Amino acid sequence: MAELVVRNLEALVDELSDFERVGLFTKQEIRAIASKRRTFEYGINKRVAKKQDFLEYIQYEINLDCLQRRRRKTLGIRLDPKRKSNFTTVRHIHQLFQLATKKFKADVNLWIQHAQYCHKEGSHRKLSQVYGSALQYHPRNSGLWIAAAKAEFEVNKNVSAARNVMLKGLRLNPESKYLWWEYFRFEMLYVDKIRKRRRVLQPDEVDPDEDASDAILNYKAALIVFENALKTITDDPKFCLKFLTICQLFEETESVQENIYHILETTFSHSEDALDCMSRQPLSTLMYSASQRKTEPSSSDILKAEGDCVAKYHEAVERLSTLAMWDFGLEFCFERLEQSTSTSAEARNETKRLQRTFDFLDEASREQKLSERFSLNRIDLCMRIGSPDRAKHFAIEATRVHKNSVWAWHKCLTIHCQFFSSEKGVIFQLFEAAVESVSTEASLPVWLLWAEYCRAHVPEEIERVYVRSCEQHKVVGDAMKLAYVDWALVTCGLPKVREVYQSLLSVRPVPLALYKHCIELENLQDPFDSQTLRTLYREATDEYGKSSPDLWIDYVRFELLSSEKPAEVVPLIQWRAIKTLNGDLVSDFVGKCACLGLQTHQ
Repeated sequence: MAELVVRNLEALVDELSDFERVGLFTKQEIRAIASKRRTFEYGINKRVAKKQDFLEYIQYEINLDCLQRRRRKTLGIRLDPKRKSNFTTVRHIHQLFQLATKKFKADVNLWIQHAQYCHKEGSHRKLSQVYGSALQYHPRNSGLWIAAAKAEFEVNKNVSAARNVMLKGLRLNPESKYLWWEYFRFEMLYVDKIRKRRRVLQPDEVDPDEDASDAILNYKAALIVFENALKTITDDPKFCLKFLTICQLFEETESVQENIYHILETTFSHSEDALDCMSRQPLSTLMYSASQRKTEPSSSDILKAEGDCVAKYHEAVERLSTLAMWDFGLEFCFERLEQSTSTSAEARNETKRLQRTFDFLDEASREQKLSERFSLNRIDLCMRIGSPDRAKHFAIEATRVHKNSVWAWHKCLTIHCQFFSSEKGVIFQLFEAAVESVSTEASLPVWLLWAEYCRAHVPEEIERVYVRSCEQHKVVGDAMKLAYVDWALVTCGLPKVREVYQSLLSVRPVPLALYKHCIELENLQDPFDSQTLRTLYREATDEYGKSSPDLWIDYVRFELLSSEKPAEVVPLIQWRAIKTLNGDLVSDFVGKCACLGLQTHQ
């Protein structure tokens, strides 16, 4: 190994001599560079070299190269292209990357790092070689094929090589959706570049070798890619739709889009995603045409296109009356409704959009295809236009259709509490129906709203509601116990608070959050009752002492501040904590005690 290290270092001697001769580095710096390289060489040539050894060596050489370039620029020293030693560092970095990728062939990131370095240094021929070698070891990696083709097209400006890379990648990975999409994008981008270049150049300046027949310029190659892709990957409408999205990124692709829409119509007529896309076609076509002309479509044209889209959605739900299809139609209606602005023309358009949206909602409701999400959206829409009576009607309907939905009940109850608060009997019946219908672990929003309503309108019932809610599922009960204590503090004072939390603490298990909340409330009293706090800490550590070192630390802090004999009390608490805490939590506790300046003896 020593001979190999010496040979590698000797190959770099001329470069270091040049650095010293032209004054880039001092003799002391040259010695430091040589010493550092020797250390790295031994690291990468040891019996079990690590990838990190290579990466650190490479990063050092890259930093060294950047430093010598900066110094050349600062000192005004020109690079002599005739002296090979001036390019030794770059060649050396390439050699290090080659050694690393040879040793760690399976590491794709290492190959990509080498390719990125080639691109940065302008080593275009080397870039092709790196990707070629990487693909020999990773022929199933679609990302590498795409990156290699991109390098040929964008860096090396070699369209034929890029196309060959994509075709070879597809032969080896015919099921790769990303490869098909990127090959289609490549063909579209190639034609787009030719079109734009021809607009700028004079006829006699056009490259005669440029492959630009009428068929190519009309995106025929891209269409062939699309057709072959659908023959290979069948019965996947989302795969097909991605081609349409890519197509809309380029200019003058109306004919290609029409072909894709035709395929969607004939092949995927029973797919919700395809029908959604076809239903949006009138508006998509209008917006695409406007973008080509670099103009804004008029409000009347947009409204007409939206009407055509809604008509297509009606046809779609007649053809395929599924919940997802109805949701797509309603999604479009609400999406367009959000586009309305405050101008007078848009205000008139908003009225029409509202009518279309309510009509579609009503039709979905009649067909029993109104999902929970859009049931709630319909209620919000009624509130938006200032119609609480209508919102109330739809909210009650939502609770009938989605009777197990906590948010349907919550929305219904919120409207009643906000706008019909005087109907106490009806509201209490609704609350009772809600807690019976909704699963107990999900009913917390209902109980919180019930307590809030009682606090504002029926104070004599609030304690009964709190007591009932504390008996529910743990998720609900734990949260409501804290709310119960807070209510008692605000409305009834400290004696009532202590009565409430003592009754809650008597029911096991007690949530840790309740202990902490009670301790916090007692700490806020002036003066605080140290005996009450001490009792709370003892009960809390008895129940949660095994898993909560922070609770013990809080207990220790309390005794340090309030105990008359902390030197006697605190060690006893520490001893209890160490005996009680589980496993690694003991060291956590000991470390936190050390931060407080306390010693512990395990």
